[in-house]
Parts: sequence; C-alpha cells; structure tokens
Amino acid sequence: MDQVTVVTGGSRGIGAAVAVRLARAGHHIAIGFERATDAADATAATVRAQGVRCVTVRADTSDAEQVDALFEAARAELGAVTGLVNNAGITGLLGRFTETSPEAMRRVIDVNVTGALLYARRAAREMSTRHGGAGGAIVNVSSSSATTGSPGEYVH
Repeated sequence: MDQVTVVTGGSRGIGAAVAVRLARAGHHIAIGFERATDAADATAATVRAQGVRCVTVRADTSDAEQVDALFEAARAELGAVTGLVNNAGITGLLGRFTETSPEAMRRVIDVNVTGALLYARRAAREMSTRHGGAGGAIVNVSSSSATTGSPGEYVH
C-alpha cells in the first residue's frame, strides 16, 4: 500500500524539510500552505525529484471546508491518506500582550489550536478503520515558544 501523507505548513521551514524527508522514504505528499505559493511549488519540485507524487493545496487551517478540500485533493491525486503531519502554525503579531487585540488572539487560536484539531479530525475520518480507512498516523508539531515565550514577542 502506498503511503500518502498530508503535511500542513509544508511550503517552508520544518514542514518543507518533513515533506522532503518523507518523500525520500517513499511517501507521496500533499502540501498544505496558506500564502507561499512559490515556496510550495519549490518544495513540491524537490519532493517529486525523490520519485514520488506531490500535490500542493492552498488551505487556511482554520477553515473546515478548506481542510476538507485539501484531503479531497490528496485522495484524488495521490490515493488514500495514511498520515498527517500537523505542522502549520503562526506566532501572531509581535508586541506587548496588553496591546494585543482580541482579533489577533482569536486568529492565533483559530490557526494553532482549532486548525490542528480540524486537520486531526479529518485525518481520523480518512484513516480510521472505524470509518473504512486502513489506519495511519498523526504527528503534531509545536514550538518551544509555546512554553517559553519572550517579553514583547510570542506572548499570546
């Protein structure tokens, strides 16, 4: 059975490195990204150079319909999804917590928490034997900034 892995935030940084590493191990890759089209295309080219298939899909992690669209594209182009690397995340605006708007706080929660949950839920629906899948794995990536913080920086 082919391994098909969705990598969120897969256009740059850790997500891109994970996508390429999994491609070297033979996984077909669906790269989820929000803005960096050129970076997603470059990562996809590197993934394909490993001899596997790859699809890129623009998706806002906090939007359930866009999450579903990414999984549907992965299934249509690559086959049944067998893995998820939940890597997408944002830091939000830098600055003092006392000056951080509720909208900025909500966006960080929507992307980093709700988005991760939406992707995990969809992956479970795709992969769970209870739902007709063949099983699989979900890996959630975080940052030490979530626990250490820094004055005037990633406070919220």
